[in-house]
Amino acid sequence: MSIAYEFTGFNNVNGDSNSDMLEYLLNILKRDDYSIFIRDVSFLGFSSYHVIVPGFSEVETIHDVEALDNYSSYIKMKKYLRDIDNISNEEIT
Repeated sequence: MSIAYEFTGFNNVNGDSNSDMLEYLLNILKRDDYSIFIRDVSFLGFSSYHVIVPGFSEVETIHDVEALDNYSSYIKMKKYLRDIDNISNEEIT
């Protein structure tokens, strides 16, 4: 599925905080009826969040067998990174 939007320029966010910019973006996504999934991954030792917006977050395309093999490795890596506090030595190598 491909969606096209007319470019309308950027809003001036000078002076806005990260919270202000996040709120602005979330309001746009909610207005356009997108689901938003946010996971707190602050266990990494600093404030950090993983955000997934179906329809925006998926950027992979698979065109051939080699790409499929690479994608399989990529999926494993994502699995480990999403549960990094429980990764084993065998999974690291």
